[in-house]
Formats: sequence, structure tokens, C-alpha cells
Amino acid sequence: MSLANKETYAFQAPARVFRLGERTDFASRRVTVTSHNNRWWANLQARFDDLCALEPGWDGYRGKPVNFTVATFAANLLERIFVPGLTEPALVPGSDGTLQIEWHKNGYDVEIDVLGPNKVVALRYDHRSDSEEVSELENDFSILLSWVNELAAARENAEAAIS
Repeated sequence: MSLANKETYAFQAPARVFRLGERTDFASRRVTVTSHNNRWWANLQARFDDLCALEPGWDGYRGKPVNFTVATFAANLLERIFVPGLTEPALVPGSDGTLQIEWHKNGYDVEIDVLGPNKVVALRYDHRSDSEEVSELENDFSILLSWVNELAAARENAEAAIS
């Protein structure tokens, strides 16, 4: 995989300040580009960069790099569903430029297919009860937060059982 200069990556840490335009009416305006402020972001930032910089055909066929808009939406979604104490998810590229966010922990599989902004298919499988839930989501992602909270609680319960 050939990666661009690190300076041009889409997901760079911490916030940077840029001046808009060369016109005098914009010269004094500034735009702050904020960064995400959770532990997942620190661990996933390089992965987002790598997935957006994949070479066409990365999968041996016609695989596309992860679409920047998809990656940005996924990063913002992860910011909203962050649960302290839970390890960050795996990020898996789709050959069509989409992105899958996955946890396989504590008897649960949680998979979030980010097809585009506000276009998400989420799946949760509970290995203990052999039950599966699938949701197509557009605007309300609260079910994902509840699933991630339950995943974190299952981790805490498993740790308590070991102690």
C-alpha cells in the first residue's frame, strides 16, 4: 500500500487553525478544525488515514479506498457512542468504499456498516441466547449507544466473575 505524505492525511490530531481565503473581507476570520477527544480516536486515527489512502484494487479486484465522507461520518458516530473502558472497535474497509465498525467481545458481535452519512445498517448477535437484531438507521443512533453500553457492561460482569 502506498501512503501519501502524513501531512496530507484527512484525520490529523489535534485541532488546527486555518485562515480562509486571500480576500480581505475573510482575512480576519478563522476556522477551527476540531479533533475527537476520546481514547478510541487516539487509537483509530492512523487506521482511518490508512483506509482512506488504500490503493484502488487493494482487495485484488476493484476495491475502492474508504470514502472520506463515510470515514468522517463513522468517526463522528464513534465520538457519540464512545463508552469509557471499552476497547476501540475494529475498522474494516468495504470494497465499495464503505466502512464496517466491529466489536466481537464478551459473547456479543456488534457490527455497524456505514454505507454513507446517515445510512447505517447495524447488527448485534448474542452468542449466549443465539439471538440477532438488525437495524437500518438514518437519524436516531441511540440503539447503537445502548448496544455499546451493554457490551461494556458484559465486559465488567465478566471481569467481576473472574475476581
